[in-house]
Amino acid sequence: MKSYGNGTAETCVKNLCKIIRGEVYGDRIRGINGALIDKNVAVDDIKEDVKWLVNEYEPRVEAERIEVKSVGEGDYVIEISTDKRGEDNGRT
Repeated sequence: MKSYGNGTAETCVKNLCKIIRGEVYGDRIRGINGALIDKNVAVDDIKEDVKWLVNEYEPRVEAERIEVKSVGEGDYVIEISTDKRGEDNGRT
């Protein structure tokens, strides 16, 4: 966590994606499924897991586009494009 600014939606999404499921006492389903991180071909599964995680735990945003890039064996970078809930943003 950062020393300040942890209340923004963007920071909350980043923090959620850094948690491995089972780390949060009293909320064992919060976080990314650790079994997916160890797989080399789990990119689609990671995308779905992150989308569920953000939509479940961060009510201020909707995870629209999720990019998972492999940066080495078993290491990934997750980029999430979000929209604030309730905004039209010109989509139909």
